[in-house]
Amino acid sequence: MTTKRFVLLAMSILAGAVCNAQLRPPVQTDTLVITGVKYNYADIRKENWPCSVIYKSTTMFTIGDSQFKIHGAHKGVGEIYFQVMDYPPTNLGKMYTLTYSEIEDDVIRIAFSGYEFTCKPHLLQTSDNSGVGDEAAPLQMVEVKPSFMGGGANEFSEWVNQRLNYPEIAKENGVQGRVLLQFTIDIDGSVKDVKVFKGVDSSLDAEAVRVVSMSPKWEPGKIDGKPVAVTYIYPVIFQLL
Repeated sequence: MTTKRFVLLAMSILAGAVCNAQLRPPVQTDTLVITGVKYNYADIRKENWPCSVIYKSTTMFTIGDSQFKIHGAHKGVGEIYFQVMDYPPTNLGKMYTLTYSEIEDDVIRIAFSGYEFTCKPHLLQTSDNSGVGDEAAPLQMVEVKPSFMGGGANEFSEWVNQRLNYPEIAKENGVQGRVLLQFTIDIDGSVKDVKVFKGVDSSLDAEAVRVVSMSPKWEPGKIDGKPVAVTYIYPVIFQLL
């Protein structure tokens, strides 16, 4: 499985069945900061990593923008072998084996479909009025999701569509498609770190980033009643009529 195929495996997060086998119990969700990636035993340069963190709960693994639901697990010597399936499920319904092990103090190894991730644990931090936690939570892992002008994604889409200008060069070349953006809704509701997760064309990508970066403040997401920074993945659709 290539890096590109890995990144495109799935575009969603969370639901499901409980797995009781844990090397250590998660507080909310374990946030594992990636320190190294190999594919078929070969090191991958950092700029080509599919993600910078892995999120692990009792029901799911979130790796990049791919999500895998846990369907079972059994313990080996110093390892747990998880049976996982991509979520939402594909028509093929293929089951994968994901190996989770603590190879030394505060160093975790996750092996999956030819990939080997070396990680350090970093538990999700909520706001204590001193700043933002080091890592943002995925949208579906927060108890209260961010809201935009009293609504959610639909209201934000309407706001974005009213401000999009279809680039003339893209029109002339008949270019259209869906630009997938990733951004963070900070603990004060501001939108920051807007970047292209999956682009279509440089002109469309730039226009999508421009408009989303202008977003007014949202109501921030919350865990345990406290604001947290939240990672949002959002499609901007360009379609010629």
